[in-house]
Amino acid sequence: MSLMNGAREIFQKAYEELFPRIKQYIIKNSGTSEDARDIFQESLAAAWINLSNGKFTGDGANFNHYIMAIARHKWLNKL
Repeated sequence: MSLMNGAREIFQKAYEELFPRIKQYIIKNSGTSEDARDIFQESLAAAWINLSNGKFTGDGANFNHYIMAIARHKWLNKL
């Protein structure tokens, strides 16, 4: 199953697995839970756009790493 076809499952898994990690990272680095929710949503949107445009061509495991990297960069830019 491609990432585009399995989007629902991938996003469900991202919420379950990645949001707690991103939240922990942001709170540990001077952020709030609200900041974490915002950064997580922005990161998912950016990752989905890049997936839809063909800029990301990896698999599901790499997609999770990709979202984490986007979140870290977004948080550092916000700081």
